[in-house]
Amino acid sequence: QVALEFETKTVNYWKQWCNNLTLPVEFQQVLMRAAMTLAMNQSEDCGGFLAALSLGLPLGPFSPSTRDSRVCRLLDECLALPVLRELGLLELCKKFLSFAKEICYREEAPQHAYNSWGAAQDTKREWAPYLAGYRGMGEVHHGGALLEDVRAEGTSDLVWQQNAIIYGLLAISLVHAFFDIRLSQELCTPKLCEKLEQYAHLACEAFASRSQLYKAFGGTTDHPPRLPSGAGFFDDDLHFFVCEDLDAEIPKDPSPDPPAVHTLTSVLCWAAADRLHRVAAHFFRDPIRAEHWQKKALEIHEEICQQAWNPARGAFTTFWGGDRVGPSMLRLAELGFLSPEDSRFRGTVRAFEVDAALCATCVKNPEGETLDEESIMSAYATCFTTNTLLWYSEALRSIGAVMESRRLVEALVRSSKHPGVLAQAIDLRSGEQWGNTPCT
Repeated sequence: QVALEFETKTVNYWKQWCNNLTLPVEFQQVLMRAAMTLAMNQSEDCGGFLAALSLGLPLGPFSPSTRDSRVCRLLDECLALPVLRELGLLELCKKFLSFAKEICYREEAPQHAYNSWGAAQDTKREWAPYLAGYRGMGEVHHGGALLEDVRAEGTSDLVWQQNAIIYGLLAISLVHAFFDIRLSQELCTPKLCEKLEQYAHLACEAFASRSQLYKAFGGTTDHPPRLPSGAGFFDDDLHFFVCEDLDAEIPKDPSPDPPAVHTLTSVLCWAAADRLHRVAAHFFRDPIRAEHWQKKALEIHEEICQQAWNPARGAFTTFWGGDRVGPSMLRLAELGFLSPEDSRFRGTVRAFEVDAALCATCVKNPEGETLDEESIMSAYATCFTTNTLLWYSEALRSIGAVMESRRLVEALVRSSKHPGVLAQAIDLRSGEQWGNTPCT
């Protein structure tokens, strides 16, 4: 009787909770389940969202185990706030923005990942000998900070990546509080504005320093970047998902290698200046500050367009001076760097399709041997991260390829045993899900 009463109360609670959602006509069941999953993955202690509730599951057959994903990461949550607001998940946004604001006021530098109660993820990564690994694939490790956070003070390359990404993300996310009266009453303070301006200045300085260093080397062409770099946070570097050796040697500066400038990391620097321009113009109505940030944003925008555009491919490339187009370039319109109607963005999306095989997490034959990208159509398993597929779907929709986008979304929905719940990666050939789950 008690169990039945609790079940009834739980069902009634979530029914009432779903009544407050703002849903489109289509995919309502999928979106409700996804919203409920996201709500349950939000930490009650800090307001951050757990990336997943599992660890060590490989991103494809015969692949190494993955990181412990039971952490709160800033990246996707900071960029997904507009979607959450559109769905009516204002309380979730408010809790997360409170968490982001609290991070800004801490004495220690902000990190990419925090544990479930909001503290810095500083526990040592350890091998779990009692776990055999999913289907016996690789050793399982638990705990540990992101390698990028641990090594951030090791080289100027990593300092650039960490500073630019985190400062840009915090500025982009917290600016939402200035344009929604329901959020601004609790979150907006002069001190917060000063902090955001400080972060935007730091992001612009990081960009200027990196740009000068890049020019001093005479630019790069196809030289592979030193890893790890900020690319991992945007699915451009798949090493980001895999457990790494924290004791591995950290590269020391100065390095004879040309510096690699990750395009979307530099776009985040532009976004920080652009959002501060909007706040100064529309919230504080300060024309001098607005003009200052507008000028900064225009300078950065012009520099990125000059260095990251590849005329031969008719697309923006993952790294300045490169020729490959990775998943991160699908987010240029989402961030407002390009208009979806811009022919350059359309060209970038189509160029990504050509390079898509290079972005697969797993291209294997039945014996587990890795195949090259030319064999992708005949491979036994072809896996891509869920994020990459969703970004691609949204990019297709934004450039007007609605039917292509819809077919991809429907295929993703069919691959899920529970509508609205997806893992980190999906085998496009079999529809099987791989990686940690549920992926938020």
